[in-house]
Amino acid sequence: MKVLNDSILQGMNMQGTMIVQRDKTDAFQKQLELAAAKQEDAALKEACQQFEAYFIQQMWKEMRSTLSDDGLIPKNRGEEIFQEMLDAEYSKKSSEGQGIGIAQTLYRQLSKRNNQIL
Repeated sequence: MKVLNDSILQGMNMQGTMIVQRDKTDAFQKQLELAAAKQEDAALKEACQQFEAYFIQQMWKEMRSTLSDDGLIPKNRGEEIFQEMLDAEYSKKSSEGQGIGIAQTLYRQLSKRNNQIL
């Protein structure tokens, strides 16, 4: 019975994670469209920086998924949530300033495209 409950909880956890990721993607898309419509460079830079932070967060998540879960003390759901939140903060901090270059490249490409549309 415990195995069945664990598999149900894992399925619900995956659905929740997918919903959060879809919401973040939708929020980025809306902010990008708003910046393009208003031709606001600051909003476009912010949207690009948020995308870079999201990309880094997904990279952290995938890197952590390659690690084995076996250890002396098994991880519980609270620890997983904390780790996800910590990775989100790491990704925000690493995308500030120069970041890894995705935000700057994306900004250059999008600002060129916006100027060509006008």
